[in-house]
Amino acid sequence: MEFHKAMTIGEIVPFALQFMQANPAHPSFHKFDYVLVDEYQDLNKAEQVIIDEIARDANLVVVGDDNQSIYSFKNAHPEGIREFSLGHDPCTDIVMQECRRCPKSVVAIADSLIRNDTKYRGLDEPVLMPFEANDEGQVDVIQWNSFKEEAEGLAIAIKLMLDKNPGDLEPQDVLVLNPSKVIARMINDGLNKLGVPSQVVSKSVDLILNCDEAKRIHALLTFLSNKKDLVSLRYLLHKDGNFYPEQYGKIQTMSEKENILPIEVLQGIVDGNISLAGITSRSAIVKRYIELAGVLEKWEGYDNLEEFVSELVKLGGENAQELSNKLLKLLKDFEPQESEEGIVMQFAKHIVTNVLNLLTSSEDIIDDDKARVMTYHSAKGLSGKFVVVSSCVEGLIPRRNEDTTQDDIDEQRRLFYVAVTRCKHTRGGFPGKLLFSSFVKIKQGEKLQLGIKVPYNGVHASRFLQEIDSKILPQPLLGNEYLDNLSKS
Repeated sequence: MEFHKAMTIGEIVPFALQFMQANPAHPSFHKFDYVLVDEYQDLNKAEQVIIDEIARDANLVVVGDDNQSIYSFKNAHPEGIREFSLGHDPCTDIVMQECRRCPKSVVAIADSLIRNDTKYRGLDEPVLMPFEANDEGQVDVIQWNSFKEEAEGLAIAIKLMLDKNPGDLEPQDVLVLNPSKVIARMINDGLNKLGVPSQVVSKSVDLILNCDEAKRIHALLTFLSNKKDLVSLRYLLHKDGNFYPEQYGKIQTMSEKENILPIEVLQGIVDGNISLAGITSRSAIVKRYIELAGVLEKWEGYDNLEEFVSELVKLGGENAQELSNKLLKLLKDFEPQESEEGIVMQFAKHIVTNVLNLLTSSEDIIDDDKARVMTYHSAKGLSGKFVVVSSCVEGLIPRRNEDTTQDDIDEQRRLFYVAVTRCKHTRGGFPGKLLFSSFVKIKQGEKLQLGIKVPYNGVHASRFLQEIDSKILPQPLLGNEYLDNLSKS
């Protein structure tokens, strides 16, 4: 990593913290009067310490909800916000219990669910309070025969709901939350087949660099923009998963010894000016370099950007559709400057900068006019008039294995709580509606596909549904019965 002048995104926080602690007098840490942090429960200890360093001479306000702490995989735990006041004296703690987003019936269900958390055991007072001005809303519970029937049936139910509420319910008002990306893709495919505009919401990096073709184009553009970028060069010198480590190791050793770039070593081998034991112009890694040099030479010869982008789109093929769409949009907005650099080089740098900004962003790509289908984790911060929580079955939510602890169950309950509270109140028109869905039959191969680990045949409704007070949770309907009722209503 040091040789390639590279670091991972995950290293930014610890490196920044190390620098800050070693340089407490640095002026960057004393320039703020007020520091405001949202979603504090999502921060791990290192991130929290960085905030404290930045706010050393400032007034610090943090906002968050320990019941929405769902990122233990990045070492973020609810204790971070629960114990905040202990490490910050003096501190004023303001508790907000009133939920203004959700309809009253959804708030009651969310409150009943989260009170099963270890923290609230034995507590009689409500955790979450409804906003009196909000409407009651609607909650339904349904169960299907199989998970494939569920995916098909939910797509039909959403289509019916949209058809029967024109003007009051649009595709972008629909949020479909799933414990598995496999199920999300199935429901999304079902919606698209029925003519409902829909998308699987994912991080930018998962959409844009979703295939080998897109990754290669991105690496080629990065290297075209900067011939000293060692990471993109290293990536481009592989083929079919083979990175030729032994050959590259010799090139790297020569590069370090002679204080020259790896590309200079490779070009020297091609020109016959550099000799390395076991490596010639016929070696696989050198052939990759020669192929790379040919592509770059061709690209640098373009003086027509439309032709250049057409070449990139062709290289990406059908798999790299999202990247191609991004390239076409960037072409439309690009304005070349008077410069010694050619127009292709300028545009390549423009692409790399814009794509890098997308890839390093934590934001999801969301189209404004489509139903949104996603995992529970991706739903954080979003809301919808009609929220479908699919596949509420034991083994998916909560997931289970022999190492599952009570802390794991509590976090997955908080994840389910996040899903429930995405349903938003609307004044007039379509009422906020929450739909829980589950299934009972599943084949062994499908269990493996979904990652379900339960010791019995089939599955049953999640324990989290059973934890909700039966007085406020409607009795489940069979999926086909629910569709019949929708068709007749």
